[in-house]
Amino acid sequence: MKTIYGHLKQQLQGLLPATGKTSSLIDGLELIRRDRAARDESCIYQPAIEFIVQGQMESLTGNERLEYGEGQIMVTGIDAPCTINDIKTAADAPFLCVDLVLDLPLITEISVNMGTINPL
Repeated sequence: MKTIYGHLKQQLQGLLPATGKTSSLIDGLELIRRDRAARDESCIYQPAIEFIVQGQMESLTGNERLEYGEGQIMVTGIDAPCTINDIKTAADAPFLCVDLVLDLPLITEISVNMGTINPL
């Protein structure tokens, strides 16, 4: 019996036949596939929630080195320059990731309009 997680891997591989980043029909939702290891690739993290579906990566932000991999989630709250390395990636088991870019002005507006929440 295939798990939901296994089904998600299969679906992403079907949606992402080649290396690259693909925008979805949902605003801010991006699908990422890498078939080869990237070394010392500079980028800027945007505020986002990133779910690693397959593979493993290493990120260096300032002096902090983070490793994250299959089944883990990384949350970034600010724009941050970083260097990334794919650690575990292969053509038959590509790095697969679902990235939801956060709309900070919208989150702020919702937070302000929620008012105070009374505890039970």
